[in-house]
Amino acid sequence: SPPFTQKTSVRAPDNLSGASRRNGQSWTLPRAWGKEGGLSHRNMVQHTEKRGAEGESSSAEIGETPDELRHTHYLMVLIRHFEEKAFEMYTRAKIGGYCHLNIGEEAAVVGAVAPLSETDWIISYYREHGHILARGTEPKRIMAELYGKETGVAGGRGGSMHLFDKDRRFLGGYGIVGGQMPLAIGTGLSSKYRGTNEVTLCFTADGATNIGSFHESMN
Repeated sequence: SPPFTQKTSVRAPDNLSGASRRNGQSWTLPRAWGKEGGLSHRNMVQHTEKRGAEGESSSAEIGETPDELRHTHYLMVLIRHFEEKAFEMYTRAKIGGYCHLNIGEEAAVVGAVAPLSETDWIISYYREHGHILARGTEPKRIMAELYGKETGVAGGRGGSMHLFDKDRRFLGGYGIVGGQMPLAIGTGLSSKYRGTNEVTLCFTADGATNIGSFHESMN
């Protein structure tokens, strides 16, 4: 089966206390999280075990530290507060052009970006404020870009839909629906051609699935 259809049973570590641990409650994560991953999740698997009674499956225990969990929560709260302020400033006509928010998507955004390594690439679409925040770009530089300032991540020329940070290998949001997918394919092929272990994460949404570039990229 594809890795994201096989589930890994995960139990909260014993060194967490109170509501954070939820009395050892178990939950499930994609099996891919149980492999060597990226930044805060690279060393999170302590052991695996096989169970064969009713079909073989794997079980892993998370070894994230309290500091790592707090940082994950911090990023989600940061994205929410950033987006709320962006919405406020947009309604006050302080931010020009369009402004698409990640409110309600914080956990999905942080969960997708966290396993990546610093050498991996991210390509997104026009709803990408949270994506670049989760990658570690300074919020002030992102907000400056929304304001059209020269100190922004794209020199004030890109605005909300075209954020960019080459130092963190964030290759931009794109205003054309589906326009990021062929670029992601090219980035991935470049990594393969150069013989690296780099991963390219491409953000998209169901609204782009009727665009020709989606089908061309999947092919």
